[in-house]
Amino acid sequence: AQGVVFAWGSNLHGQLGLGAALREAPQPMRVPGLAMVSRVAAGSAHSLCCVSSSSFCFAFGSSKQGQLGAGSVASSALPLRIEALQD
Repeated sequence: AQGVVFAWGSNLHGQLGLGAALREAPQPMRVPGLAMVSRVAAGSAHSLCCVSSSSFCFAFGSSKQGQLGAGSVASSALPLRIEALQD
């Protein structure tokens, strides 16, 4: 499906965006809450960011060094809209 995001592999830090209860996904799973996605960027094992065609940016995973861009070091295992990157 065009514009949706699938993730798989280790989810120890929430970097798949599939919630904190799932430790790993051995096959592709659709990331909830994301549609019309045009770009995806993945960090090593700590974050995954998506930019949707509506100009919103979402991030999820570990943010120990603030890599989610949400203005804190709080991690998120589900897509979190990054307010600082809105038009």
